[in-house]
Amino acid sequence: MNRLFDEWERRAALEEERRSAAAAFAERAAELEASLAEYERRVVKACKAPLPRDPEGLGAMVAAHKRLEAEVQAREPDVAQVKNLFAAIPQKTPKEQAKLDKVSVQDLSTRGGPIGQADSQYKFQSIFETF
Repeated sequence: MNRLFDEWERRAALEEERRSAAAAFAERAAELEASLAEYERRVVKACKAPLPRDPEGLGAMVAAHKRLEAEVQAREPDVAQVKNLFAAIPQKTPKEQAKLDKVSVQDLSTRGGPIGQADSQYKFQSIFETF
């Protein structure tokens, strides 16, 4: 009888550990997802804005782009922390895996689009050549 009770206590402790780890992961992943969504909104807004026709305006646009890139790069430790929190979850669910995939750096680097360095350099270089 004691063995059954000990087994029940062990399973309850494991389940509590899983809930705690999953909650910490979900909280940090939600914060990171919100900040990445804000960066994406800013990129989309910048892409839809008309390109400046004067060198000063273009320089300001390049500087803003570099600041945005630096801000995104500064979030890499947060992504690593979310990955570590995910690794600490004993039994992972597909929902948790999907949330990790959504905020992982690998996902960001494969998206391409307007935040890609080659795209922006080509766009800015071709504009500078017109002046």
